[in-house]
Amino acid sequence: AEEVARLFSRAISLFDQVLFPELSRLVVEKKLRSLAIITMKAAVGVGIIGFSISAFILIFGDTLIQNSFEDGFEAVPRLAVMLLIATSLKGVAVPFFSIFYVLMIPGRAIWVRIAAIVFYFAVFAMLIQSFEIFAIAWAAIASAAFEVSLVIIFATIYLRREERSAMAKD
Repeated sequence: AEEVARLFSRAISLFDQVLFPELSRLVVEKKLRSLAIITMKAAVGVGIIGFSISAFILIFGDTLIQNSFEDGFEAVPRLAVMLLIATSLKGVAVPFFSIFYVLMIPGRAIWVRIAAIVFYFAVFAMLIQSFEIFAIAWAAIASAAFEVSLVIIFATIYLRREERSAMAKD
């Protein structure tokens, strides 16, 4: 389950390497509206792909596991889906993190990630008694949703600030 999520995470990382130069170019050219639109489209695209893979595993995972493994792996499809949902949410955040870097404020990205990690451990500690191994997945989903919320809020604030600054200079 973890390996499936890790593979998707690697794909998101490769996508970010392609996206970053394009976003940088838009900042240099002062096309902040285009930057916001491309960021949103990229985030939605990553989300659709991730949630589609999650749906596929949710629908066919039990059959694949039963045909491929021995008894004892029954929880794998559900856990894989939950971890993929968390990874998909983190993937949605990736284009927004790129905004921090192209606007030369990477410290904001670090603080958002730290906040998400602290949130993860807090949620995990609260859920471990009730959900056992699934506490990992629920904490990952909650933390990823928290991270996406923070990064979207802060990216929006900084883009608007940058846009006002560019207008004032013109």
